[in-house]
Amino acid sequence: YYWSFVDNYEWNHGFDLRFGLFELDGTTKERLPRDVLGAYAAIADSNRLE
Repeated sequence: YYWSFVDNYEWNHGFDLRFGLFELDGTTKERLPRDVLGAYAAIADSNRLE
């Protein structure tokens, strides 16, 4: 389940729950794409689900 561009802070769980299309490295602040990003891009490009 993805609901944001990058991992976000949850008040009850801190950064333990990860929902972003990109993982945020807390140390380097680098954004690392998750495997699902390719599928998301295909859906966005075609404007439909197959």
